[in-house]
Formats: sequence, structure tokens, C-alpha cells
Amino acid sequence: MSSLDESGGTMESARRTLLLLRVVNGRRGRWFSLSEVAHATGLPNGTLHRYLNLFVEEGILERSASLKYAVAGSVPPVQAENKQQGE
Repeated sequence: MSSLDESGGTMESARRTLLLLRVVNGRRGRWFSLSEVAHATGLPNGTLHRYLNLFVEEGILERSASLKYAVAGSVPPVQAENKQQGE
């Protein structure tokens, strides 16, 4: 069993993240609502709100004044400070 399996919700979080990334990527080039993504994923609105906010903070999504979302032009690169020490 891997450490991901042993850490409880880590695998479930990873699956949710991948599901959400696939769904929003399928909407590339247009704006979409939280309820549209909720319908496509079956995830609760509260969970989606946290994930979508994180994706906006990380530059993966853009958010309009009317609270619609769109995939950003490109995914930002990983910054050097995110690497583990000693690499």
C-alpha cells in the first residue's frame, strides 16, 4: 500500500482534483458556472467552491465579476520555491 493510500483522503482529493481538471478543460474557450461544474461532476457546491477558488489563486482559472469561470490561457509554471530542499 502506498503512502497516498494510507493517508486517508489524499487519494480521494487527488481523484476530485483530476475529475475537476478534466471537466473544466473540456470547457476551454468559454465561461461556465459553478452549478454547471457541479452537475457535470456530482461534487457538492462547497467542495467545488474551494477547488475553483484555489484554481483561480494558482492562475489555472479566471473568474469574472458575475462569478463565471474560464480556463486561463496557460497553466503557470512551478516556481523554484515549491521544490523540496536538497534537490
